[in-house]
Amino acid sequence: MGKYKKDVLSDLRRYESTISHEVTHAVRDAMTGNVSRHVERAQKDRTVAEGYRDRGHLDLEFEVDATMSAIATLKRRMRRKWDLMTFKDVEKHLRGTKLPEPGDSAFKKWVGRMNREGLLSRAMREEFRG
Repeated sequence: MGKYKKDVLSDLRRYESTISHEVTHAVRDAMTGNVSRHVERAQKDRTVAEGYRDRGHLDLEFEVDATMSAIATLKRRMRRKWDLMTFKDVEKHLRGTKLPEPGDSAFKKWVGRMNREGLLSRAMREEFRG
């Protein structure tokens, strides 16, 4: 395999979770139009846009769906290390995607969803219990 091909494959693997996140948004938007309507409203209403900066968007169902897709992709990629990964480790690997903090209102909802989808590592379960 040539060096160029290796570089391209390496870049794709590095951004695999981000691609999965955005594709999930695109599919949901194609089916419902919810994402487009929310983005249009955010562009008009400054408070909605500011909510994205301080994690206010983490309660939005389409954002939860997209992030769960990204986390599932990350879990497949990090299979051997998954049970050691904490919420902060996952957030670091998701490049720009924020997860709810333990004190956030959305945190418990996210943990439940991750549990249903088999995405909680042993370390995350311990964090949640503690």
